[in-house]
Amino acid sequence: AGISSTDMQERIDAGRDARRLVGQCIRERRAKPKDDLITYITQLEVNGKPVDDELALSYCILLFFAGLDTVANAMAFCLRYLAMDQQLQQRLRDQPEKIPHAMEELLRRHAVAPVMRTIMKDETWRGFNLRAGDMALLNYPAANIDERVFQHGDMVDIDRERINHIAFGAGVHRCAGRHLARIEIVVLLEEVLKRMGTFRLDPEREVTMRGGSVLSIGSIGRATSKRA
Repeated sequence: AGISSTDMQERIDAGRDARRLVGQCIRERRAKPKDDLITYITQLEVNGKPVDDELALSYCILLFFAGLDTVANAMAFCLRYLAMDQQLQQRLRDQPEKIPHAMEELLRRHAVAPVMRTIMKDETWRGFNLRAGDMALLNYPAANIDERVFQHGDMVDIDRERINHIAFGAGVHRCAGRHLARIEIVVLLEEVLKRMGTFRLDPEREVTMRGGSVLSIGSIGRATSKRA
């Protein structure tokens, strides 16, 4: 909760706590290696040199935060959309084999992870002067509704034949955990649609959303459900 808080100090404190926790894990794994990812990272070599604690911490923090809010918020946006579209809910109950494809379309429309990058060298790109040290925002959520790529990009259409979204990034920076994320979201949708009746948002409560490094839903009020 602290990482996605609207209070800057809470986010700073949460990040500091996370670094302290992960740093402790790294020290423990160096002393007593285990068969796990953190131990593997501590034993890596980069350009022939062992990874030091600072670099290992950077890797682990990236993995920690990348898997913390992203999937949870992607799930929230998927369920929010389904709560507003009871017909799609029922269609997916009747045709559960379409859930994986629907999941991709929901991810396209509701990508949650814009990415910040640091410009490494002076460059001119499409008329823009980029300078080393500047920060750049790769707005994947906006790219995923680009009308030049997706007709009616702001609409969810699970019958799109080709959903070449970049919710997980692209190229060498494509999310390493995307396969697990997909499995988790599909399982969630399968189980919710199997176990719950028709559900919708409570019209008396406001949906609140937040921006930042991960787009998130602060509150969707209380969902109401009834068996079809």
